[in-house]
Amino acid sequence: MHFDAMGKIEAVIPIETRLDRSLAGDQNLDQLYESLKKIWEKNSSVSILDIINQVRNFANMGGEKPYGDISTHTAVIGQVREKLNAESGCETPFYALLNESLGFAIVSNGILNSFLAKMRERPEDPEPW
Repeated sequence: MHFDAMGKIEAVIPIETRLDRSLAGDQNLDQLYESLKKIWEKNSSVSILDIINQVRNFANMGGEKPYGDISTHTAVIGQVREKLNAESGCETPFYALLNESLGFAIVSNGILNSFLAKMRERPEDPEPW
């Protein structure tokens, strides 16, 4: 969803469009993908929160954390999941974990957006006594 300045829903943007638009030309995605694969190979019992934390704390070669914000998690996890699907298919346990992590990221971002929209609303005038 896309919110206007007053916090009202302006448009619903399909996830495929958001994923494509938000990560076009992202040079860090391959590095993140490889780091997530290494984590999975070391310990196949990683959790959704482990994946989210790895995305959030990922530092590129320049030391920047390009995916630190919750708003980036949906797009980047979706792209990592699609990259894994192209490489290994969608029947692997790692793909299932990424799919669950994507759901978690979507819900987290939705909660954040809802909270921010509420914060932007003008407070109601108090009722007179």
